[in-house]
Amino acid sequence: METFDIDSYLFLEWNDPAVYEYIAGRQMLPPEHTYKFYTTSEVQNILKEVGWPEIVQFTNQVGRREVLSSYLWVESDGDITYYERFQGTFHSKYELRKYPFDSQKLNILIETAYFDKTLIEFEAPRENIVFYEKPTNPNPENKALELEEWYLDPDIECHVGEYVSKMTGRSFSYVSIDISAQRKVGFHIWKIFLPLILIICISWSVFWIWTENVANRLSISMIAFLTAISFGFFISSSQTKISYLTLMDLFIIGTYIFMTLTVVEVLTTHFLARQGKELIAARVNFYSRWLFPASFLVYLIVAALIMF
Repeated sequence: METFDIDSYLFLEWNDPAVYEYIAGRQMLPPEHTYKFYTTSEVQNILKEVGWPEIVQFTNQVGRREVLSSYLWVESDGDITYYERFQGTFHSKYELRKYPFDSQKLNILIETAYFDKTLIEFEAPRENIVFYEKPTNPNPENKALELEEWYLDPDIECHVGEYVSKMTGRSFSYVSIDISAQRKVGFHIWKIFLPLILIICISWSVFWIWTENVANRLSISMIAFLTAISFGFFISSSQTKISYLTLMDLFIIGTYIFMTLTVVEVLTTHFLARQGKELIAARVNFYSRWLFPASFLVYLIVAALIMF
């Protein structure tokens, strides 16, 4: 799925004197200038009691976010400070044509759940949206933050806007946050590209075997081809199911095509030899030694130019 997981902090500040009046009027609570609540369950219950069932909602959230901790400060002048640490899964539209050399925009969309702009309007200064992780690379020129599979750009894009509900005609405020992420390609190079290149090179070893040994040549070609097919199924099972081709798909398809052409070359030279055209078969076999690798390289260059 086109999703990502985050572990983040949410800080909100707003003013609602009715919340203080409600809390101050509760039994067993002495009058104070500021009321503070640290128990997550109590914080959420109080927000529901005062008519704030969902302060904000994450529009592209998948499932429910898990609130790990929260606190609530309510002051006598109605100023309210809310904090929570949460974990959640979010959906974002990925563009995977350049996969695995792709970069993505991880979007987090926050909206007011029940209150239009007459009650709530977001203000989200860019300096208040930050990463808490420090770069692991001491090189000052490298500002990216590293995760297991991604480099994250700490220069987060933030946009505050409004939209009009088609059902009610009311205007609602929203905050859109975009995090730029560059995929790390080391895993794909060493675990996918390199093994497949070695497999196709093994299939080309038949060009150095005499055309008379057709059984051995076919055996090597078919074993390499079936190995590549099995490897391709394994790769496909771990990738996002999308309807268009990626750079990785073109690479895998190219290995299939050239391995198939290798089998065609083996059969062609065999039939030429059986018809007494051993010299032509030997020439075809000789030229195939460099023609196949060169053609495969050209294919990869063209595929990269198409995708990039």
